[in-house]
Formats: sequence, C-alpha cells, structure tokens
Amino acid sequence: MAGGWRRYLPVLALLALALIWGYSWVAMKIGIEDSAPFIFAAARALPGGLLLLVLAALLGYPVRPQAPGLTALLGLLQTAGFLGLTQAALVTGGVGRTAILANTWQFWILLLAWPILGERVRGLQWLSVCLALGGLVLIIEPWSLHGVLPSLLALGGALSFAAGSIVVKLMRRRHELSLIPLTGWQSFLGSFPLLVAALAWERADIDWSAAFVMSYLWALLMTTCIASFLWLYVLRELPAGIAGLGTLGTPVVGVLSSWGQLGEQPVVTEVFGMVGILAGLGLLLWVGNSAGRKRIGAGHRNRAATTPDSVTVQRGVSGAVSERGSTGYFAKGTGKTGKRSAVAVGTRRLGMNAYDIMHEWDWAAGNTPRTDQELDESVPALLGGEDYDAWKAALVAKDKRAIVKGLKAWGLPVGPLGPFEVEDAIETAERGD
Repeated sequence: MAGGWRRYLPVLALLALALIWGYSWVAMKIGIEDSAPFIFAAARALPGGLLLLVLAALLGYPVRPQAPGLTALLGLLQTAGFLGLTQAALVTGGVGRTAILANTWQFWILLLAWPILGERVRGLQWLSVCLALGGLVLIIEPWSLHGVLPSLLALGGALSFAAGSIVVKLMRRRHELSLIPLTGWQSFLGSFPLLVAALAWERADIDWSAAFVMSYLWALLMTTCIASFLWLYVLRELPAGIAGLGTLGTPVVGVLSSWGQLGEQPVVTEVFGMVGILAGLGLLLWVGNSAGRKRIGAGHRNRAATTPDSVTVQRGVSGAVSERGSTGYFAKGTGKTGKRSAVAVGTRRLGMNAYDIMHEWDWAAGNTPRTDQELDESVPALLGGEDYDAWKAALVAKDKRAIVKGLKAWGLPVGPLGPFEVEDAIETAERGD
C-alpha cells in the first residue's frame, strides 16, 4: 500500500499538464496586451532555457549540446517559430481558435515524416488527416477573409513545431539525447531570433501591470519549466500513446478558459471544426498506440518461436512476475553472469519481458528499435561488464541513488520522483530473488 498512491502520479501529472498548457494560451493573450508578442516570447524563452540548463546540471545530465547545429535549428523552429508565430496570432486572433490550430502539429509531423523520414501515412491515419483538414476549413472559414491572417499564423506555428519534431527524430538517429538539457538549449538559442524580431519590429514598452506580471510568471515558471518537467516525467512513466492523449485536453482547456475569463464564445462553425480536429487527433493517437502494441507483440512472438531460451514473463495471482531461461544480459539464467539483471528486476511490475520494454521505449523515443543482440551488447559497455555485484549490493542496501543510476545506465526511463522500478527492485532483493 505504501506505493499504491504513487501509481496515480503520472495520470495526475497528465491532468496538470492539460490545465497548465491549456490556460497558458489565456496567460499569453493577457501578456502580449501589455507588451508585444516577440518581446513576451523572448522574455519567456531566454530565462526559461537558462533555468532548464541549471536544472539539468543539478540532476547530473551532460549540459554540453551534442549536435550544436541541429540544436540551433531546433531552437529556431520550436522556440522562435512556434512561440513567435502563435503569439503573433494571439494579437488579433481568439485564444480558443489559436489553441486548436496550434495543436495540429501532430498531423503535420505525420505528413512531413513521409518525404523526410520515409514513414508513410497508412490506413486510418488518412481518416484522421481528413477529419483534421475538415476541421481546419470550418475554423479558418476561407470563404470569409475575416480572421484568416491569425489562423494562418497559428498554422505556421504548428508547422514550425512539427518541423522541429522531425529534427529531433533525425538527432536521435545519430546521438543519445537527454531531453532536459536539449529543451534548455532549444529555448535559450531560440530566444535570440525572437529578440532580433522584437528589436526590428516592436517597441520595448512594457506595462508592468499586475495582470502582466502574473501572466509572465505563469508562462515562465508553469509553462516553460514545470510543464516541461511534468511532460518528461509523463513520457517516462506512461506509454507514448497514453501520454499523447494528454495533448487532447490542452486546446479544450484553452477554449473553455478563454470563454470563461475573456468572454470568447466560439461560433457554431468553430465548434464543429474543433470537434473534427480533436476527433482526428484522438484517432491518430489511438492508431499509433495500437500499432506500437502490435509491433511489440510480434517481436515477442518471433523471439519465442526462434529462440528456445528466450525470456518469458508470467504474472501470478499476487502480481509478481517470474522469469525463466535466457543467456542474455537482460534476464536471470545460465549465461555469462548467472545473475538477475537490473532491467529484468526493474520491469517486473510492467508485465513485459525486459527486451519488450526496451523496444517500447525505442518506439516512444522515435528510434528504430534495437535488436536483442544489440541490447545485450550495450549492457557491458555501459556498466563496464562488472557491475552486477555492485548492483546487487545496492539492492540489498536499499541505496536508491545507486539503483536509479543502474537503471538509467540500461537506458530505462527513470526519473527523480521515486519511480516504481526502484521500489520493485528493493522488494525483489528483500525476497532474495
């Protein structure tokens, strides 16, 4: 029971994200009324990036950017492009409409990934795109020139964010990325184009009203820092498809909060357009989540058919998981070590074998899944091949810091908020497994 309430933390974090991200559109609308869009965006991105870099250093992540050129491009697209264009859209556009259009970036990722990454659009993904395009037509109302410019600016921001996501996928193919320092550098570097735009086109006058200060603090602390941390935590603790569903709540909160606080009541065509886009997003996320489960299941069945000593995980009545066989580094058996590995222990609670959880993490990160042999070969390289005794000693001593370090070394998504893997590893050690 001690860790029972903790299983709800990722879900609560996801709900908090929807509230923070959704209300941020109202905060940005209020903020730019007392300043200017590029000034407000730069004032948020520059210190926010520095705070994230400091946080990364405190958490022990390498702070030096691994791909400076691509990191700068990412900052140009996802910070300068997305923040600059969407906040420019808020000058004359409604909060609800801008929030919906800006959150269409997932569809643009789908379409951009086809020519750039070779990831074809298939099956129900086309239906989700058609639903979204129908919703876009209803919201933009191209038959009426009124309000078209802010809608196009918001769409430009979504396209810029999607292009930045493609850059991240390309970076992950070449480098091992730590998301907190990457986000920090992205915000920091992306703030400079915003500063240039502010100096070129805007006056530096800021009305330091109470409303401006509150909206600025919300955008800086809640949206840039706390929400970024919560999002990384959610990605570590929940499947990618479930985490993605949290993005559906963002525009809904934006529409409702702008209606309640700013009096922006959506018209009928906007409502139907929003429903179409949200339905398309939901379908897209459901299709992606289902495909991921099928890929993992197929991989597991293929291993079971071709490898007699493959890892098998069975959940008993009490929820415990037992394993048998294997000569790899990821399971207990008669192989080189004869010891239970960190991954086998750490993923016991998830009801999957260790290879499956690593493959799922690869898919969630947008990487090509590593083969079982590649995973086996990576473990001794990461831990020097001699740390199993140290790992077991850490379990027996309940040294959580050492346990988390070991899990991170294997590439597991372990965060600083008391992950379930640590508790399970300690329980396993206490039973003497």
